[in-house]
Amino acid sequence: MQPSARSATARSKALARGEHAFDIKVGANTGLAVVGNVGSDKRFNYTAVGEAVNIAARLEGLPGVYRNRVIIGPETATRIGDPDAVITCQRAGVRGTVTLSLGGTYDPNITTPVLITGEVVAISEGGCIFEGPMTAGLRSTKGNAVVLRVGGIDVIISSARLHTLDCGIFRSQSIDPESKSVLGIKSTHQFRATFEPIAREVLLVDAGGLTSRNLANLPYRNVRRPVWSLDED
Repeated sequence: MQPSARSATARSKALARGEHAFDIKVGANTGLAVVGNVGSDKRFNYTAVGEAVNIAARLEGLPGVYRNRVIIGPETATRIGDPDAVITCQRAGVRGTVTLSLGGTYDPNITTPVLITGEVVAISEGGCIFEGPMTAGLRSTKGNAVVLRVGGIDVIISSARLHTLDCGIFRSQSIDPESKSVLGIKSTHQFRATFEPIAREVLLVDAGGLTSRNLANLPYRNVRRPVWSLDED
């Protein structure tokens, strides 16, 4: 059960008992911020300061307008991976078998989830160190992560989004990318510097979604026609 569902259930039970129930509304945003003890001798306090914090504060007031308990910002939405799938695998544990829906979390109207069954072979916190040549030594994370073996294919599932632009992402999950006959990399750019030197061939695949180069497949509603490149004439 999701946290919002648990909150609604607890609230309903409290009201049924004749008790006062509280309601929580959340605005969530992602970005850089200064967090810590900030101020002067006259006013000193532990706080968070920055544009991302200001946007989160504005979002906090919107749940009442849209009748939702949680409102997230666009930057947060773009970083959401497959948290539900990761949780399902974590509960099953290593060597457990799961059937779950994968993908399609950003916009199900454009990309639909895929139903798969596999064996959980690894569970981690998702931290990795980039090997380079780009951003060598950089520490990054893709959130809680698991490796699910579907047939003979090892699939890395993460709770947060991260461009697959470094071999360290694979090695952090105990996968040697150079030992694989095929690597499927979900990345729109910046992957060539690392993976092209170890690949016999690079094949670009249009998997659809918001980053598809085939703009004619996107469901535009308000675009004025004709317009290039939807219309050749």
